[in-house]
Amino acid sequence: MATLQVKNLDADLHAALVERARREGRTLSDLVTAMLKRELRRPSLGGWLASVRTDPPLDHDVDAAQVLDVDRGPWPDAASR
Repeated sequence: MATLQVKNLDADLHAALVERARREGRTLSDLVTAMLKRELRRPSLGGWLASVRTDPPLDHDVDAAQVLDVDRGPWPDAASR
């Protein structure tokens, strides 16, 4: 198993990580390993942008304001405030 050393880690960040690990009943190593794995499951910004560029164009014939008005319902009566 490999070892990772992080140099010049801000003391406040280290304290926050230690506290979270304590709250979750985990070691600091287990917490940071889980965070790194979770981050690596997410696409990079470049990878995400590349995939978005291949998506079909959005339907711009939708009136967003009208959709929101229908979803939110009628505006409250200003006189009742």
